[in-house]
Amino acid sequence: MDKPNGPARVAFTGSLTVRTADAVRERLLAALAESNRFTIDCSAAEDVDITFIQLVIAARQSAARAGGDLALAQPADGMLLAALRRGGFLTDDCVGTTESTFWTREAT
Repeated sequence: MDKPNGPARVAFTGSLTVRTADAVRERLLAALAESNRFTIDCSAAEDVDITFIQLVIAARQSAARAGGDLALAQPADGMLLAALRRGGFLTDDCVGTTESTFWTREAT
């Protein structure tokens, strides 16, 4: 985990799917144990499925319960954006909601 200035940053690369869920979960738990404020960078993800999205949502809720915050290092794009659309997390009905704003950083 990288923490130059401000919130810690956790970078994920490669496959972020059910096959890597245990490793992703462990890294998120380690980040939460170290700080309740951190960003996730998954811009180098090669494959993303709903498992990763669920882990990020759970980590975000855990950080919030601890009085912290979890954010994406950049708006969802590429493989993450495709997985969000496939999973129904980003639809026309949810534009402008708190959840869609988290993923896209669009103003409400």
